[in-house]
Amino acid sequence: MQNCSSRFVFPFAPAAARLTDGMALFVILVSLLAITGWIFGIAELKGIWPNPAAIQPVVAAGLLLSGTALRLLHRTGRNPNRQMLGQIFSAIVAVLGGLVLLEYLGDVSPDQWLFPDTVAEKSAPHSGSPSPSAAYCLFLAGMALVALDAEAGWIAPFLALQILLFALLALVGHACYEVSALYQTRPYVSIPLHAAVSLFGLGIGILSARPKRYLTWLISPFAGSVMARNLLPAAVLLPFAIGLIQLKGQHSGLYSADFGWALFITFHIVAFSGMIYLAAKLLNKADSERETGFAALQEGEERFRLLFQASPNGLLMADLEGKVRLANRQSEALFGYQPGQLQGRALETLLKDPAQDHPYAYREPFTVKLLFKIKGIGSEMIGLRRDGTQFTAQVDGSSLVTREGNMLLVTLVDVTRRKLAEAERDRFVALAEGSTEFIGMCDRNFKPFYVNPAGMRMMGLEDLTAACSVRVQDYYFPEDRAHVSDEFFPRVMREGNAEVEIRFRHFQTGKAIWMLCNVFNLRDEKGRISGWATVGRNIHRRKLTEEALEQQQILLLSIMQATDVMLVYLDPRFHFIWVNASYADTCGMKPEELLGKNHFDLYPDPENETIFRQVRDTGKAVFYKDKPFVFPDQPERGTTYWDWSLVPATDLDESVTGLVLSLRETTPFKLAQEALRESEERFRKLVESYAQAVWEAGADGVVAVDSPSWRAYTGQTFEEWIGYGWLDAVHPEDRDYAARQWHEAVATRHDINAEFRIKSRNDGWRWTNVRATPLLSDNGQVIKWVGSNTDIHDWKQAEEALRESEERLRLAWKATRDVIWDWDIMHDLQRWSEASMDVFGWRDAVDAPQTARWGLERVHPDDQQRVAASVRVVLDNPAVDHWEYEYRFLRSDGHYACVLDRGFVLRDNRGKPCRMIGAMQDITERKRAEEKMQELNQMLERQVKLRTRELETINARIKNELAERQLAESRAVASLREKEVLLKEIHHRVKNNLQVIASLLRLQAASLTDPAARCAFLDSQQRVHSMALAHEHLYQSRSLARIKMAEYITSLVNSLRRSYGQAASSIQLKIQIADVELDVEQTVPIGLIISELVSNSFKYAFTPPPANPSGALWIKLANDKPDRLILEVGDNGRGIPDDVEITKPLSMGLHLVQSFVLQLNGQLTVRRRPETVFSISIPKKKGNHA
Repeated sequence: MQNCSSRFVFPFAPAAARLTDGMALFVILVSLLAITGWIFGIAELKGIWPNPAAIQPVVAAGLLLSGTALRLLHRTGRNPNRQMLGQIFSAIVAVLGGLVLLEYLGDVSPDQWLFPDTVAEKSAPHSGSPSPSAAYCLFLAGMALVALDAEAGWIAPFLALQILLFALLALVGHACYEVSALYQTRPYVSIPLHAAVSLFGLGIGILSARPKRYLTWLISPFAGSVMARNLLPAAVLLPFAIGLIQLKGQHSGLYSADFGWALFITFHIVAFSGMIYLAAKLLNKADSERETGFAALQEGEERFRLLFQASPNGLLMADLEGKVRLANRQSEALFGYQPGQLQGRALETLLKDPAQDHPYAYREPFTVKLLFKIKGIGSEMIGLRRDGTQFTAQVDGSSLVTREGNMLLVTLVDVTRRKLAEAERDRFVALAEGSTEFIGMCDRNFKPFYVNPAGMRMMGLEDLTAACSVRVQDYYFPEDRAHVSDEFFPRVMREGNAEVEIRFRHFQTGKAIWMLCNVFNLRDEKGRISGWATVGRNIHRRKLTEEALEQQQILLLSIMQATDVMLVYLDPRFHFIWVNASYADTCGMKPEELLGKNHFDLYPDPENETIFRQVRDTGKAVFYKDKPFVFPDQPERGTTYWDWSLVPATDLDESVTGLVLSLRETTPFKLAQEALRESEERFRKLVESYAQAVWEAGADGVVAVDSPSWRAYTGQTFEEWIGYGWLDAVHPEDRDYAARQWHEAVATRHDINAEFRIKSRNDGWRWTNVRATPLLSDNGQVIKWVGSNTDIHDWKQAEEALRESEERLRLAWKATRDVIWDWDIMHDLQRWSEASMDVFGWRDAVDAPQTARWGLERVHPDDQQRVAASVRVVLDNPAVDHWEYEYRFLRSDGHYACVLDRGFVLRDNRGKPCRMIGAMQDITERKRAEEKMQELNQMLERQVKLRTRELETINARIKNELAERQLAESRAVASLREKEVLLKEIHHRVKNNLQVIASLLRLQAASLTDPAARCAFLDSQQRVHSMALAHEHLYQSRSLARIKMAEYITSLVNSLRRSYGQAASSIQLKIQIADVELDVEQTVPIGLIISELVSNSFKYAFTPPPANPSGALWIKLANDKPDRLILEVGDNGRGIPDDVEITKPLSMGLHLVQSFVLQLNGQLTVRRRPETVFSISIPKKKGNHA
């Protein structure tokens, strides 16, 4: 059976695993119920049968550990920590069972250790202790679980079968035959029914934990296991049921004991005969299926032989000794044998290793296995034909299981021609691998199958796999792919080969690479085109050079045509061959009109002709600058000046083939230079007249040239001035700044523009503006520095005064709420203060100056002409300098504001207005108030007149109604006093009735002997008392509708404390109630909630008395939000047990608390630990005061 478990699949193994899980969970559940019953004293959980025998604590603990260990151990290959924990639990179970067995040898009782206050005292030896059978079963279970994976596989099932036997005896004794001897071994010591069921399930779970090891006889697919699965339930249940029927009939007096035993034997004969019939039927069915399978196998073998012979490859079937048992026609033809001649031959005579001279020896099975294990699929070997020739064969091997035993199936394919082709290809590849050019091949589907390393490097490909993973079209640049597909490859197919210059694509950068490609057809054995081969040379650099040269030629021609330099190409006889447009324009002709004509025929000049001949004859170029020339055909131009050069053009023999003449007229520059010299002289005189000092310094910034103007201004001598002595004339506070600015300017060769103080000869320290700039040579080097000092002292003082004035104005602008505006009339620019953003919402004139039109456009259209006219009147009249006007001004939100605008005009010396400054005040509210006041005055006058007439009429009527109202008020006051007295009497009587009910409940509670009933009556008496107390406070209050919660809750809690006497006196009580008045609809539920929660704290929170005597209980009622109250009742007692459900309470008190919270539309939150706190958020009702 052990071998079977490794060769066959067991379909019932998953079901066995689920069965183990179910049994383990069942045992854990039963044991947990029993332990719960012992902990909380619930008899119904200790036993589950009428007048049950309880599971003892040790048995329950052992079952819990056994079920847990079974759950941990039954899954193999899991976490080793899980397995170790299961083994520990198993060992503990075995120890518990052994200890209980030892109890019967002495007075040791583990149950007394576990539950000394719960287990009944022994009235007889070992009464209340576990049954010896149960203890023995626990010991067996622990040992079986420990040995679950032991090498001796018989231990665990042997122990599990003993557990099943003892449990089955107890089940039969309990449930069927009522034979106490089967489940009770000594007086008053028995196995409870649910303990027997749990032990039986535990035994089944242990067996099914390793089904392939212990239950192979039951779950295997063989006929014996099938028969066992079908007959075992009947073999177990039928005798059980027949015996029960026989026993019940005998006890009922239906027949005698002899007749019962006869009936029992007859039923067994019939039952076992039926079982034998069923077993025979199952075995016959299995044999029939086996015969059908053999027939199908024979049919399959016949199909295999047909396929074997029809295979296009050579096939050999050999046994493990290497002898050929079967060979198809292809293999016989391959080795050159007649049909049937290969059978019986050894494989060693047919195949040999190409790396060795001797053939393989296949006589040993190990040799065959080793061969195919090492060589694998697709190995190449040498085939030995009958005539002595050899061929290369591709050999594949696989194993087959047949009725004749294990066989080897060898597949042979002659790859000789392919090997020759591969050798040819390898020679080509070897040449291609060493080539520096691109070499590639593709099939007819344009799928590459080879690219040499040089080609892959050119294209930016990593390896051959990447080169073959794309199409041939992807190698070409996108713009050239259509040409390759539509024109080039069809031409190659027609002509056999073709050459083309085309761009390839670099796969990494995407850039184009120019290639010269020679493409030719590849043909197969039948001469058909099978693909193409390409040999390409990289001509990218040549193409780039050609393109650059072409571009340079085009650029040079463009430059020569577009430049203002005149260019001429002459032949050795001085005839025009080419001229540019500038030269032709200067000559007043078109370029084509000059071609072929002689230069000196058009412009005769003996001196220049001599120069031209000299250059032609000597081959040496000449250059002239500002050479004068007079046009004979354009005398009005006068003398012109030219820079021109004449350069000979030579061939490879250095013979002059022509002359290149370039000319540039410098007449404007010549005239400009003369004008510049005159201008510089005028500028120098101007600077010397404007600046107080003009000076020069060397390129290094050191003064070495005298400056009379400087010395006249500062009083320094020449010796004091030169070098850096000028710094001594600078104010001490500005000296470092002046030196730093000068050194930075010299170092960076940048202009300097600085302001600092210099001591004047006559006026002391005065502010000057220093400006200096470097004079540069043609190559950018500094020649010298030229600078000047200008006295700006008066301007600096004016600037400081202006800054202070503007600062005062700015502060005034910020201080006033009015919008200050400043209008520069000369430049038509207005700037407004930041108040315009706050008053009108406009920021345009704050961020940047605006024109007067910007402000006028925001004046109401009806007011624009009047405003503009009033301003114009003030500006045109020099005698008027003040302007004031009221108009409407547009806000940024689209509404108009009424404003009072005032302005003051500033005029120049001629009385012409140059500036206007004003303030705009928003008087919208004032205007509205004035208009409203006027309307109200008019309305008031009308109302006064009308009201006077009405008052005269009403006055008489009021006198009559006043008398009647005084009479009615006196009657109403009398009626209200009667109702208040009546309402107080009602509340007083309700309070008295509730007090009577509370007294009756207290008297009834005193007469009760049942503690639970007495407690319920006392709780009801406290609830009635809390309602009575509410009515008492209600009739004592002045309003008769609302109760002061502070007084009410304090009275209620103190009353509850007194009712619990000494138990509550040691508890510190804290009451914090806000000044709140509520109506009776909210007061009564809140009082009942406080009564329930405070009573629970007095009764349960501090019993037994805590070790810490500082017990505290608090009640708080406070305002949580404007529309809610928060009620909090808490204590620092032992807390609420975790098994008490707050949302689904079992106690009457908590259920009432939930109901009253819902009645108040409140929200309840509970914190269990470290302090028990009930918080209730209660919405306020309208009319209540907080």
